[in-house]
Amino acid sequence: FQSATFFACYGSARVVSDDLLPQLPGFFSQLKELFGDIGVVTGGGPGLMEAVNKAAFESGVLSAASSLSTEFSESPQGLNPFSQANMYFDEFCRHVRQKNFSVARFPIFFPGGVGTLEEVGIEICNLKLGVHHNAPYVFVDGDYWQPILDFLKHAVKYGMVSEKLVGNVHMVSDMEEAVAIYRDFIANTVPVQADVGH
Repeated sequence: FQSATFFACYGSARVVSDDLLPQLPGFFSQLKELFGDIGVVTGGGPGLMEAVNKAAFESGVLSAASSLSTEFSESPQGLNPFSQANMYFDEFCRHVRQKNFSVARFPIFFPGGVGTLEEVGIEICNLKLGVHHNAPYVFVDGDYWQPILDFLKHAVKYGMVSEKLVGNVHMVSDMEEAVAIYRDFIANTVPVQADVGH
């Protein structure tokens, strides 16, 4: 957990595309080839989150979950059997819970509802603040997420958002496209040289 490159995977607790499920194990296997030791962190709920934790676990990838326990939730979160590290937070601590996702270098957004939309806002703000410098922000199912990109371009037009930030947003239709984005990212990232002095 200390040395792995983590991916924060956000998405719906209610609906998961049947097309997506079989793609996940191969996706994580390819990420392992690209990055070496990797891990995933999810919200710990059912739906997409459980699917990600399960696929990661079956692919030999570290799997963590930050579950939110709410008395009136439409999608209650129980014990996630596929996670190697489970953390639990009540509804009054959901923003504290979000801090656990800061372990991740790369966010991935699968289709989701208002909870995922909140997380999109937090992560894009992190990008603006330089918390995730130049990381690709991958949105799976570009048709679903197109309004987010339209909004960001709209905000650029009014000077509210840097155009450079929009360049970090990538809409993909499948996980192979996502792998290609990470492959390009690695190929175009210059390693930071230590200043050893003279």
